[in-house]
Amino acid sequence: MRTLKVSALLFGVFLGLSGSASASTVDYSVTFSGPGFSGVGDIAVSSLTNVVQTVTVNGINVPVIPPTSGLYTQAGSGLQWTYDDLFFKTGTPFDNAGLLLSFNNVVANVYSIGTQLYLSLSNPIDYNPGVPISLSVAQTPLPPALPMFLTALAGLWFLLGRKENFSKNRDAAGHIGTA
Repeated sequence: MRTLKVSALLFGVFLGLSGSASASTVDYSVTFSGPGFSGVGDIAVSSLTNVVQTVTVNGINVPVIPPTSGLYTQAGSGLQWTYDDLFFKTGTPFDNAGLLLSFNNVVANVYSIGTQLYLSLSNPIDYNPGVPISLSVAQTPLPPALPMFLTALAGLWFLLGRKENFSKNRDAAGHIGTA
């Protein structure tokens, strides 16, 4: 039984350490508002490159198109946006190139001029410079997986040890039965 517990613990540590070495994302909760609209959502950012991976607004996944950088020209209208999809943890969260999004057949770019953020939409009225918005960002706390996993393994080890001790004490007291 002891060999089984030690093997399980070592296997758990191996799984925990191998999973923590991979690339991960950091989630940020955002609240934004502008003239006539407001919303809440989440932004998942690559912890290695600070590139926005996914955006969720009011519970709806908003595609980031495409998750690279460059110049985007909308077919039909000829409207253009530069973008790099970079997220900055301090100061203004997006630079002048901004974050390019698409929702309900509308292309949008969230970008900054100085410290003011703008939402530029794919219509002539809200394209240049866009609608001034305010955006507050807070990192979403996520519990680390490895310590939680190791705590669960330690709890199982403790429970298995108690069962083994109970069976030994019961047999030592002269009780006959299965363990």
